[in-house]
Amino acid sequence: MRKVLLACVVAAVGLGGAWADDTPGEEAVREAITVLEARKAQVEKKEDKDKIAKAIADLEKLLPAAKNDGGKAKADADLVKLITPAALKKKFAGKAAFNAKTGELTLVYDFKEKEQLKDFDLGDAKPEVKQLTLRVGPADGIQHVAKFKTMKVTGSVAVENVPFDVRKPFMRTTEGTSVAIDEWNGNRLKLLQKETQIGEKHFGRVSFEKRLVPVVLLITESKASAKFGDHEIAGKVEGVTAGHVELLGGQGGVMFKSLVISGVPDEGWAKTFFKE
Repeated sequence: MRKVLLACVVAAVGLGGAWADDTPGEEAVREAITVLEARKAQVEKKEDKDKIAKAIADLEKLLPAAKNDGGKAKADADLVKLITPAALKKKFAGKAAFNAKTGELTLVYDFKEKEQLKDFDLGDAKPEVKQLTLRVGPADGIQHVAKFKTMKVTGSVAVENVPFDVRKPFMRTTEGTSVAIDEWNGNRLKLLQKETQIGEKHFGRVSFEKRLVPVVLLITESKASAKFGDHEIAGKVEGVTAGHVELLGGQGGVMFKSLVISGVPDEGWAKTFFKE
């Protein structure tokens, strides 16, 4: 367990955090807790769950006590009462966990069965689930039901037909943050807030078509960042919340695997969603 915990902390450093007042060390601890919450939701044996729960509890001791700032503290308490393990099991088809201390909701999708698509608004799209992979068809998009104030999305993505422009992102939020890969003058990774570019990185001519590549999209109260393989970009955002995440099919279809969505849920959404 110590090796797993160390790996989680190392992986978390440098990805930023959802709490603007945190030190870099506290940000890393919160990121590690998020990773462990996701692992806890995935394992089946009680013994494994207990070990991970202990690791989470040990990490939580490293965090400062929650600030008592009036309405926010009361709202957090309300969410703790609403987002119970029973409520999570009832409302989500994916594996779900809520950390009452950090206020983070974590949702895990291994795409073992098509039933997990119940957590998405499909609209007219007809996504496919097979071989532990979700495929969203060309020009289609599906939207996750959960709404977040801050958000982190991790997983692997395979773009089946890499476009020549970034107007066809493979991931986007309803508040306008999007990430795309294209082949304009070599490979290019772009991060946009609505129509405004907030991050860009050019790299060599490497074919990514139909190759699963690790991806991270992170949106905090002041920053958005994206990682595609070994390439990372970031930009400042102000007055932006994460919203709902949308998985897009681009111009040739996009495959998603081992998807984890986590973050601080929108309070208004949570109060309505979990009371229904």
